[in-house]
Amino acid sequence: MSDRSILNVIPFGDQTERELRATAQAAGLTVSETYEESQAPIGEVSIGAVRTNPAGLVPGVSKRYWVPIGALVNAIQPMSDAAYTSATATTLAAISSGLNRVLETIKRNAQKLTPAQWEDLERKRIAKYLRQKEKVGKTPNPKMLEIAPMKTIWRKTPYWKGIKPLVQWLKDPVRLRPPFTIFTEGSSKLPFFQWSTVPGITCPGAGRCWDKKPSAIKVDAAGNASRNISSTPDEAYCYSLSGWRQVYPYLRQLQNTILTRLPDKSHIERDLMRVQKKNPRAVVRLFVDGDFDSLETLEFWMHTCRRFPEMQFYGYSKSWKIFLDYDQKHGGNWPDNYALNLSNGTIWETLGGAIYDQMADRMMKLKCTRGRFVAVSKVYRRDANGQVMTKYNKKTKQEEPIESKMPALSEKLAKDEADPRFHPSIAAEWDQHRRDLLIRARELGIENAFSCPGKCYACLGPKIGTDKWVEATKEGGYGRHACGELGFRRPVVIAVH
Repeated sequence: MSDRSILNVIPFGDQTERELRATAQAAGLTVSETYEESQAPIGEVSIGAVRTNPAGLVPGVSKRYWVPIGALVNAIQPMSDAAYTSATATTLAAISSGLNRVLETIKRNAQKLTPAQWEDLERKRIAKYLRQKEKVGKTPNPKMLEIAPMKTIWRKTPYWKGIKPLVQWLKDPVRLRPPFTIFTEGSSKLPFFQWSTVPGITCPGAGRCWDKKPSAIKVDAAGNASRNISSTPDEAYCYSLSGWRQVYPYLRQLQNTILTRLPDKSHIERDLMRVQKKNPRAVVRLFVDGDFDSLETLEFWMHTCRRFPEMQFYGYSKSWKIFLDYDQKHGGNWPDNYALNLSNGTIWETLGGAIYDQMADRMMKLKCTRGRFVAVSKVYRRDANGQVMTKYNKKTKQEEPIESKMPALSEKLAKDEADPRFHPSIAAEWDQHRRDLLIRARELGIENAFSCPGKCYACLGPKIGTDKWVEATKEGGYGRHACGELGFRRPVVIAVH
């Protein structure tokens, strides 16, 4: 099984093929079924007209989240509370306690099932399994057609199989090998190596993507803003939590959060050496999920960048105050192989006004800052005159704007070396979306913007597959990408997805 990320609906997904297959196997589902679950639109968890965080952190969220995909359904709220407790804990004992609560919840709920209920669930599973095998013309495995014994059935759930090894590792996390992958390798849309931690609780600078209430942000006498890092989301939306529909990505993020906070960080360094051995010129994206949670964490990663000078590191961050503290402490001395993109949605953007303008200006002056990366909302189709195009909605009986979406290559072409900027199957559609996006960016005051094409290693370089492309990618290299080029100062924009 591979530790490459699955081909996600957007280029920033962070779930590996190994994690997907582990969930499918533990749940008794096919890989394709499990993949379809992971790609389901996040809009399905909307409560009324408000987009809210999934994973059960807000009461009433759809039961698609923080429950096994298989037959054994668990109560959502105790599971999510325990998971959140583990993520926000500051000691190994507290983390273990939270995870053991998850295990206890699984066992308790399983024990509530009667033999008749269990047999009914098993018969439904077998029937579904037979339909799948018949559909693809394969012979069923006889063992899969047997009704499993009810004794200790909780040990068969994806949650139990994933959490138990982590609990064992926490007994001695320095000497024992971490149970999950540390650095994952990206998909065809984002082929770089990736590092993630638990989102939200490692994001002190997160604003409306985690908590829309300005009252949750505190401003001191010097004008420094801060947010309670362990606050529960309020009417906010963090795409990273979509991965928590399946337990393994969450456990990897939690493991990496623990590794970051351990004084001994040798596990991280050893795994980065593995990455370097595989590709000496590797590009590493720091924090696909999560963010720099402290000055100590930022200092560790900048020191690590210097230790691996041939590799390139880049990322996106809302932890602006921590970067300014580092800059002051180290006299503006940043590693040459790290590029920072300033994410929108920070607490300073929530506050707005002069405090945001001043903070953004200070951040743009840092040596490590490449520029802004902005997710743009309300991107609509435009006609030749730049006017928003509409269509009649029979349900609302009103004319509504037509949403402009980033065109996607077919799955086969996406896996191949196909270039979304030039491929004939979507060339016209891509030109239209790019135009729509840039018009919307100008309306928001973002001038001279660069539109993200979604395939992150090819957006500035020569066309994929040409002689120049082959030359540029010799010996494990990549094409030039806007977010990793310190000299590329234009704001990069992408439609909210």
